[in-house]
Parts: sequence; C-alpha cells; structure tokens
Amino acid sequence: MPISLDKLNQQSDDIYKLCLVAAKRAKQINKLRIAKYPMPDAREEQDEIIFLEEDEVNWDEMEKPTTIALNEVVEGESEFEMRNTEE
Repeated sequence: MPISLDKLNQQSDDIYKLCLVAAKRAKQINKLRIAKYPMPDAREEQDEIIFLEEDEVNWDEMEKPTTIALNEVVEGESEFEMRNTEE
C-alpha cells in the first residue's frame, strides 16, 4: 500500500525531516532484524555455496523496514526530537 504524502504532511510541515526520521527508523529496524535472525553460516565449495543451517526466515515475505518505518511516521507511532548540531 503506497504511503500518502498528505498523511505525512499531517505529522509535520517538513517532509524532508520526516523522510530523515523514517530512514533512521528503518535502519534501526533492520539492525534489530539482523540481530534477531542472523544469516546462516556458509562455505564455498567449487563455485557453489552450501548453507550449514536451514534458513527458516522467508525474507521475501517480510515487510520491508522502510515501509514499516514510514507507516510508523504516518500513524504517529514514532516519537522523535530534532537536535540542532550547529551550536
């Protein structure tokens, strides 16, 4: 489902700030996923990769971190505070 820019604008007048918040949240979600579902060990044998563990996670069916983050911003679920770094 596409994210509505009108709904994003309801959270803040600065769409670029919201995109930055969503990008940082998506990165955070991705790091949490990697910690929760580490990639299986693999070894290469004659140009073929053999996985040593069965990967139980279907990555293709999981909702993408960017989509989750944008939906959180649209729904007002992501609380954020912008700090002025110029001081």
